[in-house]
Amino acid sequence: MNNGKDTIAIARQYRARGWRPIPVPYRQKGPIIDQWQNLRIEVETLPKYFVGRCNVGVLTGEPSSGLIDVDLDHPLAVELAPQFLPATNCVFGREGKPRSHFLYLAPGAETHKRTTGKIAGMIVELRATGLQTVFPGSVHENGETIEWAENREPAVVDPSVLRMAVDALADEVERRLGLRSGDGLDEDSDLPDVSGWTTQNDQGSKLKPGMDFNARGDIREVLRRHGWTLVREQSDGIERWRRPGKSRGISGSLKDGKAFYCFTSSTAIPDSLESKRGYSPFAVLTYLDHGGDFSAAAKALGTQGYGEKPNSKIPAGTAAAAAARLHRPEPFRPFPTKLLPPICADFVRQAAASIDCDESMVALPLLSSVAAAIGNSCRIGLKPDYTEPAVIWTATLCESGSRKSAALEAPLVPIRRREGEAQKQHRDDMSHYSTCMQEHKAAVSDWNKSGRRKGEPLPKEPEKPIGRRFVVEDTTVEGLVSRLEANPRGLLLTRDELSGFFQGLNQYKPGGRGSDDAAFLNMFGARPITIDRKNPDKPSIHVPMANLSICGGIQPGVLRRIFDRLRMESG
Repeated sequence: MNNGKDTIAIARQYRARGWRPIPVPYRQKGPIIDQWQNLRIEVETLPKYFVGRCNVGVLTGEPSSGLIDVDLDHPLAVELAPQFLPATNCVFGREGKPRSHFLYLAPGAETHKRTTGKIAGMIVELRATGLQTVFPGSVHENGETIEWAENREPAVVDPSVLRMAVDALADEVERRLGLRSGDGLDEDSDLPDVSGWTTQNDQGSKLKPGMDFNARGDIREVLRRHGWTLVREQSDGIERWRRPGKSRGISGSLKDGKAFYCFTSSTAIPDSLESKRGYSPFAVLTYLDHGGDFSAAAKALGTQGYGEKPNSKIPAGTAAAAAARLHRPEPFRPFPTKLLPPICADFVRQAAASIDCDESMVALPLLSSVAAAIGNSCRIGLKPDYTEPAVIWTATLCESGSRKSAALEAPLVPIRRREGEAQKQHRDDMSHYSTCMQEHKAAVSDWNKSGRRKGEPLPKEPEKPIGRRFVVEDTTVEGLVSRLEANPRGLLLTRDELSGFFQGLNQYKPGGRGSDDAAFLNMFGARPITIDRKNPDKPSIHVPMANLSICGGIQPGVLRRIFDRLRMESG
């Protein structure tokens, strides 16, 4: 960084990415402005704050749209981070500590620090709302330039998964420093999966029992066997559990049936699960069934048919043989991107490469978006008397932390831009309508005073403008049908987590049973829908062609619970 103009340009770039820059004194890392946590500098006021040579800080957390900085303080944390933290394309550091800051988008994440105190200092810090970090374009206090290692988009990660990964990284640093005992682990041991659900091995290596259990074991059975009780299931796929010996409150959470997290000190039972740590299914089994002995747990799982060596001969008719057959998935078939129109195919390839995800994760919401754009403007004629509408429902089936949110949003950017423009236009139209209504009321008043007697016609009331919509997210069936009536071409319904959408069906009906499923089946075929109001004074809502495309994401465990036999049979 050379001068104030350079600093302003860098701050302007950060603001364009949705981040909140703040000035920090040159070669320092802390702001000196009072109440800097509440400072929200816009582009036009940047020159007022960034004067002369200074560093550029960025507010983390909520002010910057959920931007999280995982600050790796200990050298071992820097070394081990790629093995433990979720992959991201946004990393920076300095010459003496390269790649020491990993950036993520994790809205709702909370600040979390892991330190050894006076022994070895801070290990790692998850920096969220209320904090800031000095970003590239700045100079460290030792004179080193802070520079980007990768300057693309931060990965979108579930807050609970990110915290678990940070804890797992800190645990491993403590173990290597000799600050943890009793694990009995070496480099070749069956370590508990960091993220809670990794099941992949290097090609040709042994499928370890622990990894196999992470893929298909039942963590709930292990918890129940040790007296844990399921308290409730949430729409976001998180289950709340209570430890044995406790009659009230929550002791732990289970994410997507794979990642278990203890968050109260009351769960820190000797030789069992520690508080404020995340565990994979294999780790839960190891601590609860085998007192933390991973080798014993792996051997026990091996006798139950978990794990195998490639090309090894397993006796036919055994449980191990059956398990091996069940575990092998179908060969992966890539999405046929080349079959899309060239402009769509290019977009899918470039977006997937930028996000670092499979092309199908971008292509699926793109198909739904294109179908919604076509809507009822045309139909495909399959036979002389048989046509089908442009309606496509897609769901990206991935575990949390798989970048499905970023992939979902990529094709929605132009639609959301149009939505914002339409809503602004509607606000302007409503403002004009309000003015016209005031003039109309004055005209009616004058008409009542004199115009009526003169036989003049009653002033015509201004027509109320109807807001144009393109995309909806959270709405009832009645509200959705009302919006479809106002937008006869059709709409796109998008949900980052489709679990909330499915669990919201019929939620206002007695016993959770109603006609919502049937209504959405009609929308899938762009067939007529009529909503009869309970209030006879309100007219019925009728849409002759209710065209609704849907896209979103969902986790495998949530999908299994949602699609019961009744829903499967109804289509």
